[in-house]
Amino acid sequence: MKFLKKTKNYKYFLTMKKTIFLFLFSFVFIPFSLAQPLRQGEWRAYTAMNVVLDAALGADSTAVWVGTTGGAFRISLADPKTENILALRTSDGLTDSKVTAIGTDPDGNVYLGGEAGVIDVYSEVTKKMHSITDIHLSTLISKKSINQFYISGDDIYISANYGLSIFNRKSQTFVITVPRFGSLVAEDSAFATLEFNGKIFVVLSDAVAVADKNSVNLSAPSAWTTILAPAGTSLHSMALFEGRVFVGATDGLYEVGSSTLNYISVGADSINVAKLISSDSLYILNKRSGGRIISTHDLLNFTSHPIPPASSGSSARTLIVSNKHEMVIGYAADGVSIISADNILHANIFPAGPISNNIFSLSFSPSTGKLFIAHGTDGLSVFDAENSTWQLLGTVNNSPIPNANYKYVFYDSTRDALWASTLGSGLYKINFSGNTVNASQRIGNAGLQGTLDPNYFIAGQCILDNKANLICPTWAGNGEGLHISTNGDQFSSYQMNCPGDLYRPFGVTAQDQDGYYYLGTIFNGSPVPYGVVYRSLDGSVSGALSGSGSDAVLLNPNVNALIVDQDNALWCGTNAGVNIVTHSSKFQSKAVEFHARKIPFLDLQVVKTIAVDGVGNKWVGTDHGIFVVSPDGADSIARYTAENSPLIDNNVLSISIDTKNGEVYIATLKGISRTSSIFKEGNADYTKMFAYPNPVVQGDYDDRPNMPKVTFTGLVSGSTVKIYTISGRLIRTIDASQLGATVTWDGRDENGKLPPSGIYIVSATSALVKESGQTKFVLVRKNN
Repeated sequence: MKFLKKTKNYKYFLTMKKTIFLFLFSFVFIPFSLAQPLRQGEWRAYTAMNVVLDAALGADSTAVWVGTTGGAFRISLADPKTENILALRTSDGLTDSKVTAIGTDPDGNVYLGGEAGVIDVYSEVTKKMHSITDIHLSTLISKKSINQFYISGDDIYISANYGLSIFNRKSQTFVITVPRFGSLVAEDSAFATLEFNGKIFVVLSDAVAVADKNSVNLSAPSAWTTILAPAGTSLHSMALFEGRVFVGATDGLYEVGSSTLNYISVGADSINVAKLISSDSLYILNKRSGGRIISTHDLLNFTSHPIPPASSGSSARTLIVSNKHEMVIGYAADGVSIISADNILHANIFPAGPISNNIFSLSFSPSTGKLFIAHGTDGLSVFDAENSTWQLLGTVNNSPIPNANYKYVFYDSTRDALWASTLGSGLYKINFSGNTVNASQRIGNAGLQGTLDPNYFIAGQCILDNKANLICPTWAGNGEGLHISTNGDQFSSYQMNCPGDLYRPFGVTAQDQDGYYYLGTIFNGSPVPYGVVYRSLDGSVSGALSGSGSDAVLLNPNVNALIVDQDNALWCGTNAGVNIVTHSSKFQSKAVEFHARKIPFLDLQVVKTIAVDGVGNKWVGTDHGIFVVSPDGADSIARYTAENSPLIDNNVLSISIDTKNGEVYIATLKGISRTSSIFKEGNADYTKMFAYPNPVVQGDYDDRPNMPKVTFTGLVSGSTVKIYTISGRLIRTIDASQLGATVTWDGRDENGKLPPSGIYIVSATSALVKESGQTKFVLVRKNN
């Protein structure tokens, strides 16, 4: 290291260092208590990990890795507490949240296989992840889901839906791929593999394939001998015990002979083998008889052990036995249970998250800081964003909420209640008081109109109108599908005169600034959708906007989302794009005319949801990701997909936005994604204005792609931000007139140059308030 000489420059360095330290002490620590939970641009995934698909013992045998439909997690066998779980989701680097196979090697690497053929490798040593994408990118195979990893020395045998691959973990290369075994069909699914006595054994659904490991060309079908399973049975699992190879089948246990599979009787129990495991004993996970573990030391005497009971409909799927005889059982709905060597049970272990990945709608409540989630027949979830805690409300086992099919949720801050709309049970009002939950039903006796069956009520998405009345659409057999309540207890019903058939599947609703109510019809077979039906409260204005036929105004009759924007335009998200509908009155007749235009870059997109952020941008969720659209619909602001961002899945079902903090919650087919954007609702004044990160450390050259930006937040909407040196020289003006509480600076002056290290002063003004805002930050220019 070169030492600084005591020169004038050295004295300046000491003075500057002292100034920066005092500045940081005075200005940096306090504002960060106000910072939002997520950093700008940060993503997190929230998935249910209770549905277990595979498990593997860790390299040091003190922990178990578990693959689920929502990601993977690691749990300590010595201290199996939920708070000690390490969870890996897509926002932690996983490519696919559904981990279909999991394996570990002696070097502390964890192999995580998914449906699309990507293999993510997580190092327990470096805590980093990398991906092996050869299978995923291959055009030679079609069925790419990974079923099992079997590791022998440097070789990793990958059993997959297309067959078998052998991967060398030292050279990080594929040695061979086998898409066909003997005379069997090509791309026959391989479920398990092992290597023994110079041979490779592969379990297929109706055969075991065997080959010499040192065959000249393992990829040739002729290199493999196939031993067919008995008719009517399917094979799934394999284990080596006492120098013999065994396979588990839907009708029992078999030993692999030279040319046949030989049935092994295990006693009186009826057997359907979910998993075979071997150590000093052979362990059989039996799916029948409520789930049992059968073990043997000598293949003559078999002992049957009950396993912990699972929830309704759940079954045991996988089994791990540690070298200390701890048993880890993975379930289809209950996570894992661990039975210690001294028979102490730890049950229902899985990371915190939503109750399931089956999600229909989201509703974020700014007044409570909580996200409410509808999971259909699985129930409801409540996420506390500030504390990162979950409250799960299932529909079974003495739940505080009724057993119903929950489709839409809406938190009503006026009545401090959650409204949950169901398919068949009408509308529920749910109140929360600490951990106490009370639910009361609203059906026909509250004034709501049901379907053609008076005992069957389908309620749509609730909203509040301009007077804070609760609005609820229903599938009303008599056409009275609009329901308005002033108190949340009794509803008044209004006729929606839909041409052709009054009975329509009304699912979404909106009210504009003129007081007109709109109901949109969602996808359905019978009754069929129409488009949008509208009316004023007094009935003086009413009509319909068709989505099909010669009189079509909308792109499609399936209307999945309705919102009214700042210009009183109605945005209709349909199965074929977005229409923006405006209306005007004729000068003489005063008749109301409606005009629809489409957004070209959303043409033919299946739009599932639309949400509005803090500055009026529309977040449009489709089955091809998210489009962020300017307030007037003219421009595309951003596009998020699973390919260009940590978004869990491209099929977006619902979006809800915390406009105050600029955070966006996104429901997909695979769980919930959460991200923090720059688009925050503007503040009333500048009292909470600050800059972060502070200090900001930047490189000293211009072409750095990820140059750290400075964020100024706590602004009033429509601000102009100016950045000055400590001497008062203006170096940059940022026009944030179209933004809310937040704006970013790329660290360059008006000429595109990088200013030197120092303290900088920020000033902000807006036409909405008289006072201006000020803050400071430190810029540290680092040599690269």
